[in-house]
Amino acid sequence: MDSNTKKFTIEESVIDIGRYIGALKKRALIILTIVFMMACATYLVTKQMSPVYRATATLLIEAKASKAVSIEEIVGIDSSKQEYYQTQYEIMRSNHIAEKVIKQFQLEKNPEFNGQETHFSIQSFVFRYVYLLRNTIFAPEQPENAKEEFVASLKTKRRVLETFKSKLTITPIRKTQLVMITFESYNPITAATLANAIGTAYIESNIEARLLVNQEASNWIATKLEELSGNLKASEARLTEFQKEQGLVDAKGIDSLQTNELTYLTTQIANARDRRLAAESLYSVLRQNKNADISSLYAISQISNHPQIRDLRLKEAEQQKYVSQLAERYGPKHDKMIQAKAELESIRSLSLRVLKQLAKGIEKEYTAAKHQEQALLREMENKKHAFQDLSLKRAEFEKLERSVINDRKLYDLFLNRKKETSVTSDYQAAVARITDRALIPLKPSKPSKLKIVILVSGLTFVMLATLVILRESVRNDLELPSDVEEKIGLTPIGSIPKLKRSWFGTRKSDVELFLSGENSPFSEAIRSLRTRLLLNTANSDRKRFAVTSPLPAEGKSTIAANLALSLVKMERVVLIDADLRRPSVGKLFGLSMSHAGLSNYMMLDEVLEHCLYHDKESGLTVLPSGFIPPNPQELLGSKKFANLLDKLEERFDKIIIDCPPAMVVSDALIIGHLTDALMMVIKANSTKTKHVRKTLSDILEHNIKIDGVILNKSKEATSRKSNAYYASYAYKAQTKQS
Repeated sequence: MDSNTKKFTIEESVIDIGRYIGALKKRALIILTIVFMMACATYLVTKQMSPVYRATATLLIEAKASKAVSIEEIVGIDSSKQEYYQTQYEIMRSNHIAEKVIKQFQLEKNPEFNGQETHFSIQSFVFRYVYLLRNTIFAPEQPENAKEEFVASLKTKRRVLETFKSKLTITPIRKTQLVMITFESYNPITAATLANAIGTAYIESNIEARLLVNQEASNWIATKLEELSGNLKASEARLTEFQKEQGLVDAKGIDSLQTNELTYLTTQIANARDRRLAAESLYSVLRQNKNADISSLYAISQISNHPQIRDLRLKEAEQQKYVSQLAERYGPKHDKMIQAKAELESIRSLSLRVLKQLAKGIEKEYTAAKHQEQALLREMENKKHAFQDLSLKRAEFEKLERSVINDRKLYDLFLNRKKETSVTSDYQAAVARITDRALIPLKPSKPSKLKIVILVSGLTFVMLATLVILRESVRNDLELPSDVEEKIGLTPIGSIPKLKRSWFGTRKSDVELFLSGENSPFSEAIRSLRTRLLLNTANSDRKRFAVTSPLPAEGKSTIAANLALSLVKMERVVLIDADLRRPSVGKLFGLSMSHAGLSNYMMLDEVLEHCLYHDKESGLTVLPSGFIPPNPQELLGSKKFANLLDKLEERFDKIIIDCPPAMVVSDALIIGHLTDALMMVIKANSTKTKHVRKTLSDILEHNIKIDGVILNKSKEATSRKSNAYYASYAYKAQTKQS
């Protein structure tokens, strides 16, 4: 109990495995019986199942098919990827391959496939009703003018196709290029034949598809060749027309000629510029020294180094030397001297004339060099403009030429592809080959009767065990004393077994059963309750004991009456029926509702002795409820009721009070304050845990103690061993008494 909120709570406990094991043991017989029945039924079903034969052919899918001439650019695929093999597997499962085999072997007339021959199997049994349900819910709408024969034929084809594909299994072998083609049939020859036929049909279908692709490629290439041929002719015609219009023979030759001319002109211009600069230099010197003595011109290196001037200067020097030699030998009047001087003067005159002519020639040479340079520059500009025009023509020419080259390359490429497809049009290597053909199976592959029986039995056992465990885990009621201790946190002070009623003979009341001792486990449980109650209150002088329950029909009145009967053999006991709303104690002792009781004493001031009933057989004193009053709580909470209990304590050793249900009304809480404690009766397999917790919380919240919890109608004490023990014990007791 929480000390702050005064609410009854218990700590969460770990999962109790023993509880679930106990639940399984308790229902072990039922579980095993059901499992055995399911195993027998399954065996009988498997006996009716037709044997199914399975044949398997192994197919090798080539990584890359060999070709006479490679045309992978047109019809090739990348066979190195995993998607390639997955695609091939799906092709084997496709409707196309299935329909091809169905048509080849005319399976539409085969009773196994068209539904005329019925074979019992679990799969067909289940799917038959699944398809029936599907067609019932989602019935396809048929056109009003559809012919019945056409619809029936279409349904037959669809049924044959679905049956065929349901019997086919494609299983690739991991990390290899092998794939197993498995086919199941009720006929072993049919299974082997169709398994091999599927592999053959797949190979043939692949070859046909490649041939069809080659044919389509050939047609497309032929059409494209005509288009490319026209494009090539048009490109060549445009190039020829452009050459004629521009007067070009070869753009590359013209370009080379123009380049050579520009190079030559550039060289000539450079030379002319050099001559002009040289002449211009001499001319500038002459203009600067035009007033100087002519002889001073010899100081100019450009003039003195002139060949003619140099020769004349050399002759003049030699003649001067000669005159000097003659002057040493002859006088100035000597003929040789005069002749030598005359010749010297002649040379000097000639030098002056040559010098003057050279000066005039330099001016003319400068003028000519200047004009030549200007002429060459003008020619250079003209050539540049011509070269630019030629560049534009060359660009257009190259454009047209490239168009011709590209069109020719495309034409040649498609022409080669056309030749390749023509060569390979009648040959295609197989993309796969059968490595192991399917053999006719000698034994059926299924049904495996033993496996099916074991599987169904195991599943049934697991399912039933799971249901038991789930029921036990979600069970909210209290069935055994261990449940009370686990879910409520209180150890029951008593566990009363469920009474077994006899189908024959006179039906006895619960009080008569206890008194007669015919139901020994029940009587012994009442005595055990009495013993525990007395032991719990041995150190106190308590005389008042109240019995209640969370809800009606829990058996509290029966427990209270039998507890009082068990105590009366030892002490003076009075049993009070304080349930003034739905009294039941009087009925247990055969009293009518008109018999005076508690309400008569409280409201009508009836004499107490007239209200008490003394049972002669048991010696028990009973105070029934009397008539049903309009205000039960006021009566039970009055001082007169408390005085009544005090008065009864003087006459009796024990007072047992049957209270109303504590969760329905608060009458029991009022009585609990007068008795200091309450005993709560809960019905096994009926009372919910939450109701018990709520009732305990209400009782503890009002500061009322709990004498204990009594589990009524429990099955724990009704085992065969305990019944045999109590029967033997009762027989010995009767023998001793006799």
